[in-house]
Amino acid sequence: MTENTELQLDSDVKAYIEHVHASLASFATAPTPLEFRQWTSELFAKQGEPVHRVDTRYIEIPTRHGAMKAKLYMPEDPNPALLVYMHGGGMIVGDIEGLDYPLHRVSRDAGVAVLSLDYALAPEHMYPVALEQCQDALTWAAANRQVLGVGQSLGVAGDSAGGNLTALLALWARDNGGPALRWQGMLNPNPDFISVETMGTESHRLFANGPILTNEVMQFFIQAYFGGGDTEQAKIEASPALRDNLTGLPPAFLGVGEYDPLRDDAVAYGERLSSAGVPATVHVFDGLVHNFVAMTHISKRADDAVAEFIGAARAALNGTDENA
Repeated sequence: MTENTELQLDSDVKAYIEHVHASLASFATAPTPLEFRQWTSELFAKQGEPVHRVDTRYIEIPTRHGAMKAKLYMPEDPNPALLVYMHGGGMIVGDIEGLDYPLHRVSRDAGVAVLSLDYALAPEHMYPVALEQCQDALTWAAANRQVLGVGQSLGVAGDSAGGNLTALLALWARDNGGPALRWQGMLNPNPDFISVETMGTESHRLFANGPILTNEVMQFFIQAYFGGGDTEQAKIEASPALRDNLTGLPPAFLGVGEYDPLRDDAVAYGERLSSAGVPATVHVFDGLVHNFVAMTHISKRADDAVAEFIGAARAALNGTDENA
């Protein structure tokens, strides 16, 4: 672990990281994916009850890989815009309850319905199952706006692994006549699996051992998601930053922590989007680390960062952003 004393970490985030590492130390050996999944669920459950509540309900969405559970957050606004959201977790951990705390606030303060997807996880379901489920869910949501009680405005968003899925969904919708998207929001996304494997950026090298997300953990995630054997082409296909053509995509918001190993990849992807003529806003949030969206309950700085995301979603999806 990188010595936090060398970094200008937000003090509340630093205390949270110390708690996380103390909890991980309880494992005598490296946890299995199932053990890591259970540990993550228990950690996220400690965010407590949401302060900013909206109405919620669970639904099932048909996909080519079977029914997928989802959670719909509904603000008081009539016929709100719909934001389809994918949680993070390296494609092997995480669920729709893990970000319940911040998603209530996103829905209320952005004035949008949020459809949070419980996509299938690796290693039980490897690439491209999760992506294909999210494609099917996006298509279903666009065709069932009346059932959901939402308006025409549609966006996609996610954090970490969900940020990767967000970017891939925007590309898929563009290339396959998918639903028209007004916005894509990505928080600490992974746009380039090859860069992660090769530690191809300065931030990968600086933060290979933390503060919270390590290269070792990311390699573990990649192995579980793609499996063994010749998977190079799959990793390239799953890396939006490696696509030749990024034109014609919806306006984008990218937010990443200063001390996140994925920082430089996220910034570079935002710059490529801008160069392709896509309105893209990139925020590098001082003092924050990977997965800050799950730290809003303990860190004002993380809460302020998510507020930037919320403001961008509100402007783009509710028609106040001239780029949308």
